[in-house]
Amino acid sequence: PIRIGTCAWSYDDWRGVFYPEHLPATDRLQFYARHFPTVEVDSTFYHPPASHVAAHWAEATPETFRFSPKLPRELTHERKLREWQEPLAEFVAGIQPLGQKLGAVLVQLPPYFEPKHDEHALRDFVRHLPREIRFAIEFRDPAWHMPRIVHLLEEHSICWVWNDVTTLDHAPEAAF
Repeated sequence: PIRIGTCAWSYDDWRGVFYPEHLPATDRLQFYARHFPTVEVDSTFYHPPASHVAAHWAEATPETFRFSPKLPRELTHERKLREWQEPLAEFVAGIQPLGQKLGAVLVQLPPYFEPKHDEHALRDFVRHLPREIRFAIEFRDPAWHMPRIVHLLEEHSICWVWNDVTTLDHAPEAAF
């Protein structure tokens, strides 16, 4: 099934536009989940969630709701998928309470993550990802658009997140 959601649910400027004016911030996720079946969890990009927080998210949403947390920037931007074992284990422990509500973990790589310098790190990281969790990788450098990278992701059942950043004035030239 195709699920459409947003990249977060906690924006203050949505109050009075999407959220009722007087809805407490603590009730936003539950309200959001009545209108959307999924959400990308942007906050996990800044730090792994505590397991009790992820458990609260799971409790506040319907059984069919799905979360797609972002892998923390410590792994993607700071470590560039190197020395990832301990922070990945901490992240996985934090999202574990999502259980069946866990969609795919988004691995959003920085534009300066390049094949020339980082392909070996990517390959090592991908080969060691936990199989019981789905992952999706978003490359920001088009140099990654190579058959061998497609095959690597296919081999490990990892989704390729296609990022179309074509400006509106060039929309007819875009991939989609």
